[in-house]
Amino acid sequence: MRRILLLYIIFSVIGLTTVHTQFDNGRQRVDENGYDQYGNQVDPAMIPDRLDSANVEVHGGASMEEVAVPIIEITQKTSNIEAFIVDESRVLTLGAKEYAIIKIYVGIRSNNISIKLDGNYYNAEETAEPYIYSVELKNYSKKGKFAIDILDGGSVLASGQQFEIEKKGMSQNDMFDF
Repeated sequence: MRRILLLYIIFSVIGLTTVHTQFDNGRQRVDENGYDQYGNQVDPAMIPDRLDSANVEVHGGASMEEVAVPIIEITQKTSNIEAFIVDESRVLTLGAKEYAIIKIYVGIRSNNISIKLDGNYYNAEETAEPYIYSVELKNYSKKGKFAIDILDGGSVLASGQQFEIEKKGMSQNDMFDF
């Protein structure tokens, strides 16, 4: 909206400057024979005494309606589309310098697939497998359980999908727990 308003102001100023230059009474002089200072014959009735003269149409620059081009984006509503985390990505085991990469299944092909995790959005990339998308989570390498929302553009396809990150190396053995 700021860009449109800025363009409107710029075009208005340019238009007003043009009007003042065209009808500056100090610049347009007509002698008694009907000729201006450049030798052009001018109809004296068409020379305004002031800018709001009734017999002359003055264009004051580009108006908002002349400049603004409305853009309408039509998208099909996404409803009842299956979306979930692929089983192999439900539990990720990461090494010391590795980060999480999860794979999700989405029942449509789209360039706008993303996930929402802890309030942040991450774009999904299409893989070689049909309907499987990959998401790199470079900030997620620590152990924990996480929940994501899967989105297509602004539409939520699935929410609360959970995955877990475990670390390689030492782990607790539950063999001696009673």
